Amino acid sequence: MILNLNRFGKFKNKSFEISDKLTLFYGENESGKTTIFDSLMLLFSENKKTSSFAKQIKLRYGDDIDINTIPNIDENIKLHPQSYNNLYSIRQSEIIFEMSDSKKDSKDWESEIKKKLFASDIDIGKIISEVKAEYSGKSQSSIPVLLKNLKYRNEEIKEELNNLYSKADTEVNKRERLKELDELLKESNNILKDKADEYNRLVSLIEEKNRSKEKNNLLNIITMINEFYKKDKFIKENINLQKDHSKIINDAEKKLDECENKISYLKGKIESLQKSSEDKNKTDYQSIILRINKAIKKTDDLKEKNKKIPKIVFLAVMIFISALLSLFFKNPYWFLIILPSIPFLLIKENKNDKFINDILDSLPELDINSESLDISELKDILLKELAKIELILEKNDNEELEKYNKELEEALINLNNYNEELNIIFKKLNIKNKENYYEIKTNFDNVYKSTEELFSKLIIEARKFGFKDIPTLEANCSRILKELDEKGINPDDFNEMEIKALENKLKILDREINSIKDNMNKVMSNASYIQGELNSADNIHNSIINFESELACNNEEIRNLNKRKKALELLEDMLSKINKKNDDIFNSLSNEAKVLYNHITGKKLSDEGIEMSGFDKNKIMVKDKHNESRNVELLSSATKDAVYIAMRLSILTKIHEAGRLILLDDPFITFDNNRIKEALSFIREYSNKYNIPIAIFTKDIFIRDIMKNYKEAIIHELS
Repeated sequence: MILNLNRFGKFKNKSFEISDKLTLFYGENESGKTTIFDSLMLLFSENKKTSSFAKQIKLRYGDDIDINTIPNIDENIKLHPQSYNNLYSIRQSEIIFEMSDSKKDSKDWESEIKKKLFASDIDIGKIISEVKAEYSGKSQSSIPVLLKNLKYRNEEIKEELNNLYSKADTEVNKRERLKELDELLKESNNILKDKADEYNRLVSLIEEKNRSKEKNNLLNIITMINEFYKKDKFIKENINLQKDHSKIINDAEKKLDECENKISYLKGKIESLQKSSEDKNKTDYQSIILRINKAIKKTDDLKEKNKKIPKIVFLAVMIFISALLSLFFKNPYWFLIILPSIPFLLIKENKNDKFINDILDSLPELDINSESLDISELKDILLKELAKIELILEKNDNEELEKYNKELEEALINLNNYNEELNIIFKKLNIKNKENYYEIKTNFDNVYKSTEELFSKLIIEARKFGFKDIPTLEANCSRILKELDEKGINPDDFNEMEIKALENKLKILDREINSIKDNMNKVMSNASYIQGELNSADNIHNSIINFESELACNNEEIRNLNKRKKALELLEDMLSKINKKNDDIFNSLSNEAKVLYNHITGKKLSDEGIEMSGFDKNKIMVKDKHNESRNVELLSSATKDAVYIAMRLSILTKIHEAGRLILLDDPFITFDNNRIKEALSFIREYSNKYNIPIAIFTKDIFIRDIMKNYKEAIIHELS
């Protein structure tokens, strides 16, 4: 067989020969072994696009897949992907059976295997399930449901028969009751007529009152329209006030205030300068300068006279001389020469207060405080006053005065301009002053807001009539008022309390009328029902006969169903016994698996090994080296893998169909080299003995080197 991978995964226009004995695909990881494995799985699987396997293939390799074999694989030998995976596909780490009963898209492959093993197309297990479902299931066709429905129908029939028996006994009473109902209908009809007349009278009266209400509403609308026109006229006449001019007015007044403040400031400066100039002319600064200079000279002279040795220095010198004399003459009495100098130290120095006061008296123009003032401080003050006078004499007040006069002139012009601007704004807004503006603006805003509200109300009223503007509304109201005037409708007739009283009375009357109608309908319905029963009285006997006949048939059907239920229970018991006998065939399957297991593991073919009573893990037991039976899941990984490989291959000896291919994906990964060698030898003999082609996928170089010695093997080394 030739496998063509025209477009599948990493392969494009690639072909591989598949031997009818052994085929080896050898390569490292990512060399394409899994891709070839999946392609063979896809080709040997039934074409079900909705299966989970097909979705996985599309998800992994995309929708654009082009693969085939030469010759083509017969559709009859293809299996569901899950069944093929459980039987013919032995992947690394997937050697254990995957029971597929819980898979939604899988076949019950164990049942399929059983049919093949028992050499019969009869699925006894399925028949047992069908039998059990019929006599104890919950479907609508099951016996318990049918019995329940028949019993429920019988209860209905009995109840209906009791009613029919009662009807047959009460025919005379019904005729009397029908006569009473007719009398009651006539009486109710007369009362209803009186109530209806009263109702119509009240409706007419309310309609008349509502016309008065309508006229009042129209008059109110006309009043609102006139008020709107009046306010709208005021707004149009004072439209300039719609915009807020307070900022412009405030800015103008601010400029005016700033200008007035500047004028006041300049006038003060000019007045100060003029006064300073006048004072300068009145004061004889030259005389003051001469007297200050003379006073400064006197202070200098006085300071020269006062220059002398300080008392502390004189005392220190005297102490030093007495010390030298005492040391020289070695007599401490020489320190007594200090005593004459002590009175000198106690004499207070003259502070020159009289001299300072005489100088200050010669300078009355200067405001100088003579308290605690010495000669040096007085000289500093006089020098400062002299400097001030020199600055006054050097300063040209006329230039500064001209400057301030010029600025004052400009400020007065600006003041006049700002006054004119503010007057223009006031004139434009037709106001007297700022306070008058705020008063009129507040009034305008209130009128504007009330006009907007009035406009909204009028538009709402207009829309009620289907109009879009106020003039149309006004014309319509005038027209309706004219019609109401012609009919003599008086708006004074409208009284809200009176209308509410009439409406309440109308509601009460309406409820009474509806109650009478409901009672009459019940009476008529009862009378009609009684009349119908009287008309059908002749059919009561026939109905009783029909119901009694149906009840008898149902009872017979219940008896037959109970008999069938017992028969099905017996059949289930018989089939279960037959099915139990068929399960004994697992013993022969265990023997076949035992031989294959011993061959794989290198044991004697006659050794006891595997006991198998089903495909579940807990039904597979293996004898260890101590000849003790242990569950397969408690064995080592290599031994467990060997058991499952033997079991799978033993099943295939029973159910294999020519044309199918066994796929082995590194199944010996847990084996050591000796067991791998034994296993490959077994695989070779198995393929030849049962004529089953096998494809092995591996990255193990040891397996490749062994199979190179097999002449019948085709080896593909992938890169």
